Amino acid sequence: MEENGCWELVKRPVNAKVIRAKWVFKVKRDQFHFIQKFKARLVVQGHSQIQGVDYSDSYSPVIKKTTVRLMTGIAVDKGWICKHLDVKCAYLNSEIEEIVYIEQPQQFIDQNKPDYVCKLIKSMYGLPQSGRN
Repeated sequence: MEENGCWELVKRPVNAKVIRAKWVFKVKRDQFHFIQKFKARLVVQGHSQIQGVDYSDSYSPVIKKTTVRLMTGIAVDKGWICKHLDVKCAYLNSEIEEIVYIEQPQQFIDQNKPDYVCKLIKSMYGLPQSGRN
């Protein structure tokens, strides 16, 4: 996440709300229940944010399956080039408009700056405004 530029370490602001974050771990298994891989996701505990104070809107645009089929059909009919859209990591790649501070993730606290916090640059799982971004 540091390589992806999700946040920058800054001194803890005096009167700013700092949100906690926690790790969510999951074991991915195949059809025979053998372990394929271990996954970890850092989730911000955004339930402590207040709409209108910490963020303005949480609207998330939605697309229906019939719309995708229609657009694909038109593209094929017209001979247009279709490009792939991957939304699996959309939450980790969209820029965030609001100023949000989170605590440094457990087990990854910078030993030289333990009292610093992470100022988010990109959206993260758990923020109400992430779907909109």
